[in-house]
Amino acid sequence: MQLLLSSCEVGFMPTNCYIGKDSASGQSFVVDPGFFDASLLQTLKKLEISSLNYILLTHGHHDHILGLHPLQA
Repeated sequence: MQLLLSSCEVGFMPTNCYIGKDSASGQSFVVDPGFFDASLLQTLKKLEISSLNYILLTHGHHDHILGLHPLQA
């Protein structure tokens, strides 16, 4: 297993968002999608992620969860 991991800052109050993918299985995840914006989309494309297996939220503050629903869609 090789885990590909990247991060980006998202939102109007820049929050670290982490994106990971297991290169062997193709399973992927996002941690704390604070906002759904161009930097998040670019990171997903860079890691060749077209669908997510998991979205992980460390806590419920708006600057960590605002991108949840658009990302689910």
